Amino acid sequence: MSDRTYTTEQATIVETVLKHGDNYYKILGVEKTCSDSEIKKAYRKLSLKVHPDKNSHPKASESFKKVARAFEVLGDPTKRSIFDQTGMDPDSRGAAASSGFSRASSAGGAASHPFFQQGGFAQGGMPQGFAFSDGDDLFDILFGQGAARGGAGPTFMFGGPGGFTFSSGGGARGGFPFGDPFAQARQSNARRQQQQQQQRQRQAEPDTLWSSLRQYLPMILMLLIPMLSNIFADPVENFNMYPTSTYSHQRTTPRFGVTYYITPKQAESLADTKLKKLDREAENLFVGDLRDKCQRERELKERKINQAYGWVFPDNEKLEEARKMRLESCEALSRIGVGLL
Repeated sequence: MSDRTYTTEQATIVETVLKHGDNYYKILGVEKTCSDSEIKKAYRKLSLKVHPDKNSHPKASESFKKVARAFEVLGDPTKRSIFDQTGMDPDSRGAAASSGFSRASSAGGAASHPFFQQGGFAQGGMPQGFAFSDGDDLFDILFGQGAARGGAGPTFMFGGPGGFTFSSGGGARGGFPFGDPFAQARQSNARRQQQQQQQRQRQAEPDTLWSSLRQYLPMILMLLIPMLSNIFADPVENFNMYPTSTYSHQRTTPRFGVTYYITPKQAESLADTKLKKLDREAENLFVGDLRDKCQRERELKERKINQAYGWVFPDNEKLEEARKMRLESCEALSRIGVGLL
């Protein structure tokens, strides 16, 4: 008998996992709407607590397998979708059957129903349901409309392979020897409805010059508005964040102290209002660049932390190094009093 001991907290964690059975969301302690990253983080945290090397409870191994299975199902988009639909483990026979029936039923009509695809009573027992896609399906079965349309119609099988087969389509496979007496009336009614619909469409949208112009009006406006804006707008003044042979006159913005460069001609000829506008544009460019760099630094730090955690055991040295990583661009934003949007 093992002399290893375990704490009350370890026992509670193991018993809680086993108590939830196959409810994988409750096992990992996450909501049904959680993201993949939340599932991964919950698995890492819980697997360390129930791992047999860390937890000496007699049922820790069984609990660890439950946690691993929960992550295997919820971490796979296909398996998670099946689990959400059926509430059962996607690899179990019950879940597979339930998922298959759901897909067949959602397709609509008798052609996709398991009763036809799997041989009806040949699979044993009564079918779970029967659906007609429209009112004509009943006539198809009773009056052999499948044969009238060029097909054999729905087929029923009783007694398994070698048993009795019944086809409602007539012809060589059996069924009723007469055709559908309502076929011509239905075809005539369908043509009449189609003609009425076409006539209503022509009346609702007459072929006039205004209706044609109205179709192209949004496109015309999209082309005209930028052209008019360019005609009446002030000429664009350029600047550079680094000195060149053309942009050699240095300026410094009054708010953030951003250094940028304009041409000597601009420095002499531009009014004070336009120079202030250039100051704002230079500051906006500087702040936007810092925000982009700050966002990339944050993502890099988060990625390094996740890699340091590993799948089962974290690398404490890499984890500490990742947590101490400086976000220099974010610090620069903080110094000038601007946040990350």
